Amino acid sequence: MNRQVCFLSLLSAAAAHGATVHFNVNTNTGSEAMLYSVTVHDNTPNLLTFAVAVADSSPNNGDIVGFYMNFGVANANTGYGLSDFSGSAITKLQLNSSNVQGGGLGQAFQFGLGIGSVGAAANFYDSFTFTMNLKNGLTLADLDLIGVRAMSVSPDATWANPGEGSSKTFVERGDDPVPTPVVPLPTGAGLAGLGLLVMGARRRRSLL
Repeated sequence: MNRQVCFLSLLSAAAAHGATVHFNVNTNTGSEAMLYSVTVHDNTPNLLTFAVAVADSSPNNGDIVGFYMNFGVANANTGYGLSDFSGSAITKLQLNSSNVQGGGLGQAFQFGLGIGSVGAAANFYDSFTFTMNLKNGLTLADLDLIGVRAMSVSPDATWANPGEGSSKTFVERGDDPVPTPVVPLPTGAGLAGLGLLVMGARRRRSLL
């Protein structure tokens, strides 16, 4: 790789940015209250990465069996299939539905994802991650409402010690996306290095 190409590559990497949004304002409609922390970022083009977990401050724990999403765009889910979602916890996809498995949330969501299987004897998800391919021009800025359905709920629920309660939760969007650099902008010695690359590229062109 010559110096000019190297310099252009460094500039391209330095300009790359993504955004991260946290969803943690919770409204419970089930018999047992649960609080969640959901973090979503778009650091990879045309891909959203989700990290979902029962919050440390939640009064209860439980087995998450359904995860729902609404985007503020009409027909946002057109053309989507289960293959557009990647993660070991994802087992089903329902579009325009209030009930993927284990009971509905009281309103239809554009996307409904089945998480594991119903019944703590099969598995117990109180945290998981997954990715979503973006289609139809959707962006992270369009994601505005999340729903979570949990079963086997109790203050100290685990796979070995499941509870008997139920949780239906709406997780509302918090602050606007905060830009997060994927690659830090060069400073100090890094800027000096870029200066040398520029000078080298100019000198080389003058000698050609």
